Amino acid sequence: CYILEEKLANFKLRTIEGGVRLRMIKLENVTKEYFKANQKILAVNNLCLLIEQGEFIGIMGRSGSGKTTLVNLIAGFDKPSSGKIIVGDLNLSELTEKQVSEYKI
Repeated sequence: CYILEEKLANFKLRTIEGGVRLRMIKLENVTKEYFKANQKILAVNNLCLLIEQGEFIGIMGRSGSGKTTLVNLIAGFDKPSSGKIIVGDLNLSELTEKQVSEYKI
């Protein structure tokens, strides 16, 4: 079980250039695919998720089911193959590299 409590607490307190407060996490049709030995691996497949401010969630699943990939996507360490990740008023795919580095937890 991967608990996001500490990371969510950081999201609520952190700001980036322009003073935008990060308040909620919204994933819209997020997919992340990798290729390994010419085989496509869907780590996250068409995920829709809404986490409201102050809400705590846990992510559970067997090894290799995409838990760490999901956290890395929300944290801005990785980009989705498709879909949108919105944190507060920010669409992470629209951020510049500088803004992404300021956003990261």
